[in-house]
Amino acid sequence: MSITKLIVGYTCGVVLLALCACTAYAVYLGHTQGHLMREHFKENSPALINPGNGYSYIYRQLQFVGGIACVLTFPNFFIKHGTVSAEDIKNFPSHLRFKLVALYRTVISIYMFMALTVGLMESGFL
Repeated sequence: MSITKLIVGYTCGVVLLALCACTAYAVYLGHTQGHLMREHFKENSPALINPGNGYSYIYRQLQFVGGIACVLTFPNFFIKHGTVSAEDIKNFPSHLRFKLVALYRTVISIYMFMALTVGLMESGFL
């Protein structure tokens, strides 16, 4: 096996560990701060707080936290389509908004980094 494949393999392993850490943090936020997030989206945006019934607790927490993090990261899209109220986003606690937006952007960046690394290896550039 070449050095390039080893570097890409180790990089993808680090990426997977980072994704596991982000998943664990999302479940933690859903478990500890879930009630606070539900309160802010209960009246005007009820579609966000119902992640589904037939799934396990951890999967529901990931859906719930991921949905709210996506809405807080890209609020204009969801306000324009009527999924969420602008009041709910404006009144959301800033400390929790920062954590959720940072978590969502981190996960997006991790996936992009892994795709870029594998793409560079497959193209023969590395």
